[in-house]
Amino acid sequence: MHRLMYKLLENMEGRYIKMQLRNYQHECLSCIENSEDKKILVVLPTGTGKTIIFSHLPKIYPEARFLIIAHREELIFQTYAKMKQINPNKIIGIEKAELTTDENSSIVIGSIQTLQNKGRLKKLGKFDILIIDEAHHSTAKTYMSLIRSVRAKKVIGFTATPKRTDNVGLNAVYKNMVYKKNLIEMVNEKWLCQLKAMRIYVKWEKNVKERNGDFDNKDLAHEMSHEINNQQIAETIKKFAKKRKKIIVFAVNVAHAKLLSEYIRKSTGRKTEFIYGNMGKDKRREIINDFRNGKIEILVNCMILTEGFDEPGIDCVVMARPTRSEILYQQMIGRGTRLNKGKKNLLIIDVVGNTEQYPIKQITINDLFGDDPKYNDIKSSSSSTTNLEYDDILTDKKYVLLYNFINIFSAMIEEISNDFTLIVKSVFAFFMTVSGMLNFNKTES
Repeated sequence: MHRLMYKLLENMEGRYIKMQLRNYQHECLSCIENSEDKKILVVLPTGTGKTIIFSHLPKIYPEARFLIIAHREELIFQTYAKMKQINPNKIIGIEKAELTTDENSSIVIGSIQTLQNKGRLKKLGKFDILIIDEAHHSTAKTYMSLIRSVRAKKVIGFTATPKRTDNVGLNAVYKNMVYKKNLIEMVNEKWLCQLKAMRIYVKWEKNVKERNGDFDNKDLAHEMSHEINNQQIAETIKKFAKKRKKIIVFAVNVAHAKLLSEYIRKSTGRKTEFIYGNMGKDKRREIINDFRNGKIEILVNCMILTEGFDEPGIDCVVMARPTRSEILYQQMIGRGTRLNKGKKNLLIIDVVGNTEQYPIKQITINDLFGDDPKYNDIKSSSSSTTNLEYDDILTDKKYVLLYNFINIFSAMIEEISNDFTLIVKSVFAFFMTVSGMLNFNKTES
């Protein structure tokens, strides 16, 4: 299959497609060219054309040999296609698994897994410029070893998420961030689509432990797999995403993805499939192609489409995989932020865990944008898996004030006993909350 895809891409030779670079892409290329630092980093959100930018670098450095590193098959072939379009006269090769090239290629696109093999790397010869796509992986041992072995004159990393979940700074690799634009800037400048968001609260029986800066995956999967939660997510999609054409849903693990896809299929009556990392590549590719072509309307996945998946038509992202990681959150919503003809906005459905005893801290769209974009909250129902009430949609501030008051007041009542101080605090919390809601009503009217 790799060889067949490679042959199809090779047939693009000579088909030069002139691309009109956006102003920020020109700025970025200029910053790279003018930088005297050996190791530099570029930070741009998903969907803003990082591959297009570095595919123009051979025009700036026509005599240089390039090695481009990616860690997923989809990224490698996407990069090859873009390089062929922009640099049709260059000899471009792929070094991945059974696909191989040699030092006659002026541009080599390789997988980090294959190039861990010193023999495969050595036969490619010397390189002047090393480009690392998804550069937030650069501090991993495999990448650090490769950087040392290549000894390129210049190393350029491209990423949408300069932070890492393990808190290891990328300054361990890159000496200067030469260009940066964030998601908010790109949305405001209309290079990415407008965002619309809503949030639903789902029932968790207990607090989910934290592990490596995020929720413990086993605990999270247990809580998110409750029947009522999957039913509520499915009903939300049915009612609020019925006009959305391409919906992508992030699940916690394989079992959850399979279970949730069944609920969504049954509830919405729409063609729904799920994919996962260990699925056969041919089957996974078939499902993804069907999703691209509109044969599949809703695609559920677990940690397989967070990187390297480019489908501009996605107009709804469902975050059924709650996270405490801002990095992961941005990667997930980034799947739907690209502009596309006829696409007015991206609908983001945040799924928020809620327990009676513990406040849950997780990343939502408000952590990135504050109060914007407009945020609708849907009240959670824990009493029934059917006939969920979605008509009472409250704006974010009003709902959170009421929700916080109920939690604070209930917790205090349990502890009050004969403690007069807690009684005073409870009454004070009540009046402050009511006052806040009244003020909110005034500002809204």
